[in-house]
Amino acid sequence: MTAIVRFLACSYLFFASWTEAFALGPWMPLPNLFGFLALALFLPLKGGRLTFGALRMEDFLLLLLVCAVTFAALVHPNDKTLNYLLAYFATFFLLYLLMKQVFVSLVPPETALGVNAAAVMLTAFFVVFVEFIPKAFLGFDVQQFTLRSVAADAAYLGIIPRAYGFSTEPTNLGFYFDTLGLVGLWHFRAWTKDRRLLRRAGSTLFAVAWLLTLSAAAMVALPFGLVLAALLLHGKEILSLRLLRRWPGRVIAAGVLAAGMAMALHSASDGLEDYATPLVYKILLHDTDADGRPEKWKRDLALIEKRPLLGQGPGASAALSGSEGSVNWYLFMTLESGLISLLPALLFLLVSLGRIVRTPFRGRYVFAAGFSAGILHLATVSRFYDPFPWLLLILFFTVSEAGRLRARQTIPPAPDSAS
Repeated sequence: MTAIVRFLACSYLFFASWTEAFALGPWMPLPNLFGFLALALFLPLKGGRLTFGALRMEDFLLLLLVCAVTFAALVHPNDKTLNYLLAYFATFFLLYLLMKQVFVSLVPPETALGVNAAAVMLTAFFVVFVEFIPKAFLGFDVQQFTLRSVAADAAYLGIIPRAYGFSTEPTNLGFYFDTLGLVGLWHFRAWTKDRRLLRRAGSTLFAVAWLLTLSAAAMVALPFGLVLAALLLHGKEILSLRLLRRWPGRVIAAGVLAAGMAMALHSASDGLEDYATPLVYKILLHDTDADGRPEKWKRDLALIEKRPLLGQGPGASAALSGSEGSVNWYLFMTLESGLISLLPALLFLLVSLGRIVRTPFRGRYVFAAGFSAGILHLATVSRFYDPFPWLLLILFFTVSEAGRLRARQTIPPAPDSAS
């Protein structure tokens, strides 16, 4: 039974990006299917004895968030309230808090990291060689065979096909690459450190797949995460120029590369500017389209002012906007469940990031960068139920807990005072 639960939990991680392809319905994409099956077998395996003593302060903040959303639902119910309550409960209690216990209890950290790395590289290979190249050059669209409920037909400027992978949309795929993808690439590079050709090929493959999403959110969130993690972990060294003295070649090379890219963009031809302008405008939030993010954010802020404390009720966003709803989880949550929900959510994210930064373990910078990118991504999407940042936290606890247990085992016992 233990092996089956471990297999199902690893399948939940492996299929994390499959939020649309081969889904059994809007509520049952493949990762949810494997996650619920793993939990259904894990609970009897534990005999109802769950180690809630392992809950951290941020976990209690998450439970407080669920309680706040429930209270807002009781005050302002609507016909979609129950659906949203179930989504919050399933996402944060079942597929995060309980799933974290499954991984920490049953899945070795190297197994979890290896499964994630394999999934990331498989997704990148699919994007480049199975999805983009056949569609762009041969006119063959593999997405017509992935049993999607919505066509995967987004194209940049109506010309360049955007990558979907197995996800709901290109921005969703960029979210995956910026979080779990970054951790997967790091582990892949560590695994192939003695195979330079394979290491470089895999890194290039990942970079190309990431670029093919043509997601403005992804192209802002990843650099933001990398920079913020560097400041949090090496801020003093950066400010005192210690990094320049320690790695002068790398720092100078990074500066030359940045300057070269800036000059290249500045001197770009008019044709290149025509191609780049729409993406740059989205990155700089100069998109004035009525369906663009800035306009939707303005609309949400105006609605929040009417009921800032308790919100309009979970599920009310789409009805109030008359469209697909918000594209910012923080505004979305405040609009629907008020500031009483936003506060514990923000504290949960910040405390979780702080725990990653303060915990000494291999790969701390990559985890901090990926989670920071995830925090920013949530300002561009309202799909909080996509598992990417929450699975990254589960991986962090799986790795850090294993390290802590190994440290305990290597500490020699204290001498017997009676002897």
